[in-house]
Amino acid sequence: TIPSDRLLPCSDTQLQNLPSMVLVQRFTPDPDGFSDDGLAICEDGYWWLSPACRDTPSRCIPFITAGNGWLLGGTMQRAIAYNMPIAVTTASTFEDLQDLVLTHRVTYYNWEP
Repeated sequence: TIPSDRLLPCSDTQLQNLPSMVLVQRFTPDPDGFSDDGLAICEDGYWWLSPACRDTPSRCIPFITAGNGWLLGGTMQRAIAYNMPIAVTTASTFEDLQDLVLTHRVTYYNWEP
């Protein structure tokens, strides 16, 4: 289990940025993954679950990024379009991202090798 104290709440990330989420939904509609006002729904406050694993969260493959949610929109679009069981979140700090990647089985975004 990935500890939530190492993650940013969705409210502090691109998941709650309306222009970013409008772009996600424009090309990959997912009415159950977004609120009526167009923001991503994070049931637990930290993770957005793709449609492929929303009913069974234990099937989700964790995707972690850092900053304010680098590459979240593109990852969400791919997860919706290709029916990928992905759960997206953002690490609290870059150091948390590095540690979580080393200590958990996750996919992640980083801008350099």
